[in-house]
Amino acid sequence: ARPLPALTGVRERCGPTLLARSVPFLSPTLASQPAHTLQHKLQLTLQRTLQRRIRSNDRIIVVQEKWLDKIFSGEKSLEIRPIAGRNTVLGKRIYLCQSGKKAIVGYAVVSHSLGPLGRAEWEDLRAAHRVEGGRMYGDHTFAWRLQGVKRLKYPVRIERKVGSIGIQV
Repeated sequence: ARPLPALTGVRERCGPTLLARSVPFLSPTLASQPAHTLQHKLQLTLQRTLQRRIRSNDRIIVVQEKWLDKIFSGEKSLEIRPIAGRNTVLGKRIYLCQSGKKAIVGYAVVSHSLGPLGRAEWEDLRAAHRVEGGRMYGDHTFAWRLQGVKRLKYPVRIERKVGSIGIQV
């Protein structure tokens, strides 16, 4: 478990009672526990809080790790999909799940849906989508512009729907 920098040394500086008053869900008893126990319980609380915010009808897209890294670094601002998504994801937050994993690792908002992309558009947008080669889905290739991309500090476990490969709604 990674340390929570905000809590490092806080108990030593202010004591468990003040720490409990400054963090609403902490009791003085919990605040006086060893740092690793406190850190673990806080991480679980943060994960549960986010899990309550992720509802069963929220949009989750599954993305390979190499593309997620490019999305989070800002190197990739377009996500290529075989559907326009205008009625399902446009203007909405989508959660990002790494392929092969059962955890949300971040989120973004789909600000635009471009396409279907012709060959010339595909080439013109290559710097933003970073995909080599031809159009992935032929005449059904769409590009979703991602904005407000955020990587979660702690992944949130989810149950993936059976058969969900590209998008889970």
